[in-house]
Amino acid sequence: LAADTTVHVDGVILEKPHSESDCVRMLSLLSGRRHQVYTGLCVISAAAPTVVCATTEVEFRSIT
Repeated sequence: LAADTTVHVDGVILEKPHSESDCVRMLSLLSGRRHQVYTGLCVISAAAPTVVCATTEVEFRSIT
């Protein structure tokens, strides 16, 4: 079983923040806007692997 999630906004995939200031930059980018969150899931069994991806539209309220 494996899973991972990523955020997509304005044609850019956001990586995990590298620092506190990078985290603030990302949250500011998302503030008051909509973005997509993608979660991929893979289950490997004796029969065959199953891979799925769920997309969620998220709207952040404005943060200060």
